[in-house]
Amino acid sequence: GDCPGTLAYPQGVVERADCSRLEGWAKDPDTSLPTRVEIYRRPRVAGERPLATIKARRLRQDLPFSSPRHGFSVAIPAGLEEGDEVHFYAIDLGVNGNRLATRIELEGSPRTLACAGATLP
Repeated sequence: GDCPGTLAYPQGVVERADCSRLEGWAKDPDTSLPTRVEIYRRPRVAGERPLATIKARRLRQDLPFSSPRHGFSVAIPAGLEEGDEVHFYAIDLGVNGNRLATRIELEGSPRTLACAGATLP
């Protein structure tokens, strides 16, 4: 929520997952710092390393936030193939940007990597 002193989980949406790019947005209400998004090939298990970690800091004027830099768009990380179930997790941040342990799966995650005629680079 937006009550002072309460910590809110990050929110976000996966908007694209095809053979060229992974795109969406993520925002933690507790801080204006960019939210980190981790990419996994399957549901995350404790101690597992992500295929990629990206910072959601691309300019997105369409989002209803006072700070507009919360988008992400990245090339497909190595190790992903068509048909893989791709999971996206936002890392919860505290008010001062310190990393909390919680990972929140983004809306629209998982996505099955689909190429629709395109091929992986």
